[in-house]
Amino acid sequence: MTTDDEDPRPGDPADAPLPPPDAQSGGSGPEHPAAPETPAGQLRLGSSLPWEEASAAAPALGWRSVLGRGLDLNVAAAHHVRGASIRMGLLVLAAAGPLVIILLAIVQRLNALGELDGAVLDQRQVMVAIDAASGPIVIAFMIGFYCLAALSVDSQLLAVSLIASTATGRAFELRSALQLVRMRFWRLLRANLLIAVILLVPRSIVEGLIAPSGVVSESQFVALTLLGVVLSVPFAYVSAWIILGAVGARESVRRSWQLVRARPSLAVVIAIVNVIVQTLAAFALGAGADLLSRFGAALGLDRAEGLSLFLPLGAILALGVVAAGSLLLTIAALTAAPQVVAFLGLSGPDYGLDALRDPDNPFAPPHREPFVTRAMKVALVVEAIVAALAVRALV
Repeated sequence: MTTDDEDPRPGDPADAPLPPPDAQSGGSGPEHPAAPETPAGQLRLGSSLPWEEASAAAPALGWRSVLGRGLDLNVAAAHHVRGASIRMGLLVLAAAGPLVIILLAIVQRLNALGELDGAVLDQRQVMVAIDAASGPIVIAFMIGFYCLAALSVDSQLLAVSLIASTATGRAFELRSALQLVRMRFWRLLRANLLIAVILLVPRSIVEGLIAPSGVVSESQFVALTLLGVVLSVPFAYVSAWIILGAVGARESVRRSWQLVRARPSLAVVIAIVNVIVQTLAAFALGAGADLLSRFGAALGLDRAEGLSLFLPLGAILALGVVAAGSLLLTIAALTAAPQVVAFLGLSGPDYGLDALRDPDNPFAPPHREPFVTRAMKVALVVEAIVAALAVRALV
């Protein structure tokens, strides 16, 4: 009987537990080969030793080497990142576009577009405006947020797979990588939920002490950012373990903590990179939204009504959503690179990338996984239909 965390799958030999060292099993099998010597200034990526021994025998990895190698991997994988990012942006548009149209319909019904700049709408006005379409609105937003959450998990897994393939010299094929991503999807989702539960109480307590009123000043923002770095350190290698080590959610959290204890400084660097990249992306999105709003005001959209409002403003918002959606994978690749470099240098296992390979038929053509799953297609179609019903009831 297997647990939900292990979730073994046919044809995925990497899901089997790691073999213990011969010294622990008491067997007389062959000794593990020694770890390859690493020239000074170079990183050792991959090892034939079990990951516990490889971690102990790994050469001292400097944070400069990890960051430099991570940037090199991002440059080498830029072509694949760009292509996948554009597709991810279009999928985000398909998921968020109906929600944006609903918001525009609510604004049109309130007839308050010219008063939105710096003003706060009365909550009673909004509730009266959406009362006729409250059901479809709630359903559309639930489906939309589900799709966006799924795309976020896909982006994390795809970025780790892409960067790791580049680091280990494997050829990257998007459709085959997507099949691996789909196999690992629920594991990373469960791991993220587990991490959220673990951090719920300490994060709430510390945030309540730092910003008890809920209003964050500049100093409090810095303190909350440092808090995010500290709390994310133990989970620095979770997604790498799921993709490269082919383990379940709970096991990925446990092994991530063990790697962090082996080299705490690298985990801190990974956490800092994650927070910095995500913070810069948030500022970039804010600046982009401000630029789009100024562009719309220059076109006189603050005085437009009906189709003269929806068509140009919808086109502007669509471009903004695609740009924001394409950042999902770009940010994921930037944050995954140091994690992958440190993971491979410390532990070695990368057999999770070979889960789809058939050892009995190495020349078999790769399976072409569709970019959009059937469940996602159904969800997007239902969301679009429900959003159309909501807009019809609002306008």
